[in-house]
Amino acid sequence: MRIPDRSRYRRWIRYEMVFFLGMLLGAVIHLMFVGKELDKLYLTIDSLKHENSALEEENKKHEEEQQKGQLSRKPVVEEVEVHIEPKLDGFTESELIFLIKRDTRYLEGKTLDTVNELHLSVRQQFKDRSYKLKDKVVQTELLTMTIYKTVHLYIHAKPVPVSP
Repeated sequence: MRIPDRSRYRRWIRYEMVFFLGMLLGAVIHLMFVGKELDKLYLTIDSLKHENSALEEENKKHEEEQQKGQLSRKPVVEEVEVHIEPKLDGFTESELIFLIKRDTRYLEGKTLDTVNELHLSVRQQFKDRSYKLKDKVVQTELLTMTIYKTVHLYIHAKPVPVSP
C-alpha cells in the first residue's frame, strides 16, 4: 500500500475550506436579505394592527351614533390625521402616530365650532410633550393644526437621547 502525497492533502483541504467559507458567506447574505424582508413585514403588520384598531373604534362610534339617531346638522370632526415632520424610522413613526391619535380621540364627534374653541388647549397639549416608545423617547411639538371634518395635526418630533 502506498502513502498519499502531502501536497494532495493540502490541495483537498484548501478546496474544502473554500467550499465551507462559500457556504457561510452564502448563508450570511441570505440572512441579510431575509432579515430586511422580515422587517418590512413586521412594519406592515404593526401599522395594519393600529389601523384595524382605529377602524374598529370608528365603526363602534358610528354604530352608537346610528342607534342614538343623533345626526346633527352642524358639521362635526370625523377623523384626526397626524403628520410627522422630520421622518422617523417606520416603527417609531407608526407607534407615535397611534399614541397621538389615541390622545386626540376626544376631538372626534365634536362640532367644528367646539374644536375651534379648543385649538389653544390642543396646542398646549403637545407643547414639550414626550412619548416613551419601547427604547426611545420622542419629544413632540404641534406646528400646525387644520380644522375641518378631518383635523390634520402637523407635529415636529425629535428623538431625545435617553440618559442611563
